[in-house]
Amino acid sequence: MENLDTNELIEQYLSGTLPATDKETVEARIAIDPAFRAEVELHRQLHAEFEDPKKLQLRDLMREITQAPPPPPTSRFDRLKGPGIALLALLLGWAGWTWFTRVPAPAPVPATPAKEEIKTTPSTTNEPVAIQDTQTTPAKPKDKKPERQIAMANPADFAINRAFDDHVRSGVRATNGAANMKSPGVEADFALRNGRININFEGTVSASSDPAQFPLLLKIYNNKPNSEALFNLFPTISPQSRTTREWAFSLSPKLRLKPGLYYFTIERQEDGDLIYIGKFTVGAK
Repeated sequence: MENLDTNELIEQYLSGTLPATDKETVEARIAIDPAFRAEVELHRQLHAEFEDPKKLQLRDLMREITQAPPPPPTSRFDRLKGPGIALLALLLGWAGWTWFTRVPAPAPVPATPAKEEIKTTPSTTNEPVAIQDTQTTPAKPKDKKPERQIAMANPADFAINRAFDDHVRSGVRATNGAANMKSPGVEADFALRNGRININFEGTVSASSDPAQFPLLLKIYNNKPNSEALFNLFPTISPQSRTTREWAFSLSPKLRLKPGLYYFTIERQEDGDLIYIGKFTVGAK
């Protein structure tokens, strides 16, 4: 082992051709000599790089360079110059080989957009619907809330109540007064708003006695014969007019009524004397 230079010694150690006793000596030196250990590690890395057959050819060439007999050393600097030049040549050769054999990284291939195919979803119209063909599960469509069904008007609810209607046509002759209605008008029809209607009952009354002392009563009926009043309401009565000598009354209730024909009466609360009969419809138009 004394006749081997450092490079040859390391090469034989790494290739496994070094005798066992010399191998132990090398391993002991690796343990205590950091510089020698670093050089062994460098050779080991070069061995790993030169596993390729083409790289092996370059390694053999480097080996020939390292095995060429250096000129007789004349000084300590000359003794180190030869191995240093060989190692430098080896490193330069390895670096050149790595540079020229480097394979450029492949350019990223753009992702192919997912194809869209036309699928027919079961529906009443059988219209095709575009659905993306992806791996993800499409979200289920939310169930639509059933539309609120609008109640159909019953024709029977618009039938004329003859007992009321005859009085509407002929008028009412009360003994204690008479009413003149401004609202609702004749044959008035009201549309439902959120299930309710707002009716403005307004008019004047001429009576033999003060209605403020004998209040008026407004009753609303449906069109069914012999039915009882649905609502009993009390209009507001204003002071008697000095010019017309009449009392004005008004009332604007919000009523919940279904489509149909309705009658209303105005009478004296004290004795039930009938003063006026009118009618209106809800949802007829």
